[in-house]
Amino acid sequence: MLVLKSAPPTRRASFLAVVACVALSLTGVMRLHASDHIDGPQLAHDHAADINDMYFFLDSNDNSRVVMIMTINPFAISSEIIGQALFDHNLRYRFEIENTGDARTDRFIDVRFTRGVGRETGPQIATVTLPTGQSFTAPTNIPTQGADVSDIEPPALTVTTHAASGARIFAGITDDPFFLDNTAANRFVLSSVTSPGNPDRAIFANRAGFNAADGSDPNADTQGPAPLQARNAGQNQGPGRDTYSGFNTLTIAISVPAAMLRGVPTVANLQANLIGLHGVTQRQRFQIVQTNGQVVGSGPFVTVDREGLPLVVNGLI
Repeated sequence: MLVLKSAPPTRRASFLAVVACVALSLTGVMRLHASDHIDGPQLAHDHAADINDMYFFLDSNDNSRVVMIMTINPFAISSEIIGQALFDHNLRYRFEIENTGDARTDRFIDVRFTRGVGRETGPQIATVTLPTGQSFTAPTNIPTQGADVSDIEPPALTVTTHAASGARIFAGITDDPFFLDNTAANRFVLSSVTSPGNPDRAIFANRAGFNAADGSDPNADTQGPAPLQARNAGQNQGPGRDTYSGFNTLTIAISVPAAMLRGVPTVANLQANLIGLHGVTQRQRFQIVQTNGQVVGSGPFVTVDREGLPLVVNGLI
């Protein structure tokens, strides 16, 4: 039996179902504790490298396969999709796999992209390098502007399969699947700090004047974030506001045979079927701005952002 290191399963979906839905929303996946949008001052100036979330689960239609999803570049605005829906060609997007129980990376999957210009014809191309050393290329699902300047051409949903390894990839712009009322969450954390052991649990229910009995908001701001549906009407669990509603994100979704990630069972490694995952974005150490304005990297890769247990960042730091 394959066991994934993550939170207890709450939602699941197959890879194909995820890819079919990811352009609208990601539902049915196993969460890794919390979200991690713009988690530090450095990433506030480097959205391209900012990892929002990592998703990691068994394909519910085929448990011999594992799905890994990384979302990057938070709060992309739909009306600015040509300028914001670009993977950074200077970044290495890496999925790091741990399968020996020592919390150190044992295998990895790398994804890199060709340089993209929002209005040029043709998608960015992803190059995927697998733990086996095999690599393959795949087009991204990034909109480009057609001959009509008022038109944004939506690309056909593309999932590329590498026949030799069985690996599949989707890379493109999607709706951000994460949802949370950030303002209420921050107020809740503050109440936990100021009143240890007695946080203000009414913050979410009372957010923006919501009537918890029917989920209505007489003072609703129709231009603001969409409300979250009340779970139990009349149970003091009002909806709150979804901070991420209406925003897009870049998504890399990869499905591989579980055997590609498993360790080798030995007396010393009894946890070969226990697989851990974290994601990193990396740049080469030296970034040189050329006279034409392009940035070229050189030297070893260094990590810009990493996500494994983001609740440590969001809740404790």
